[in-house]
Amino acid sequence: MPHGMCLLWQPGLVALHVVSDAAIALAYFAIPITLAVFVRKRRDLERQHQALAVFFGVFITACGLTHVASIVVLWIPLYGAEGVLKAITALASVGTAVLLPFLVPQLLRIPSPRALEAEIRSHRTTLEALSAARVKLADRMAQTESNLLETNRRFEAALRGSPITIFEQDADLIYTWAYNPPQGLALEDIVGRADGEIVDVFAAPAVNALKVEA
Repeated sequence: MPHGMCLLWQPGLVALHVVSDAAIALAYFAIPITLAVFVRKRRDLERQHQALAVFFGVFITACGLTHVASIVVLWIPLYGAEGVLKAITALASVGTAVLLPFLVPQLLRIPSPRALEAEIRSHRTTLEALSAARVKLADRMAQTESNLLETNRRFEAALRGSPITIFEQDADLIYTWAYNPPQGLALEDIVGRADGEIVDVFAAPAVNALKVEA
């Protein structure tokens, strides 16, 4: 017989069961929907976290269906179907209960909002320190560049018009750079050449020997 007969079809009692079971079922159906939206938007969740959400969703949905069955059997005695739903709910409940202890240690490793805020503050402090260091370094580089330009200006001013020539040579004594070349010579007459091509051919061996010794 339908379950309503056990309630003597009292309108208030039947309404109490229907409204209560319907409210519980709607709440149970809303929870897995919310979980599904959350899991879909949080693509960074680990597989075990997603599995936990799936188990909870199945378990809660099955619970909601049992309450829907409780409303149905008030008028239609489908107790076999209700029993099957309860069996499914039992399996989902046991599966979730067994899985949860294994997932708790992993869930505990998830940083709390307070820990995340502290880490963010630490990173922000580090970034501020790096930014300040970058500004100081830029200032020092600008000052160094300014000093170098001033040194070069003084160097050029000191040598301009003087009989002093500054030059560089590689290991083969080939001129690679020169400043303030002697009168009568241009830079292209010096750079890329050896002493034998520039100075007196008789003086070149002595000059080369002195440079090699140095």
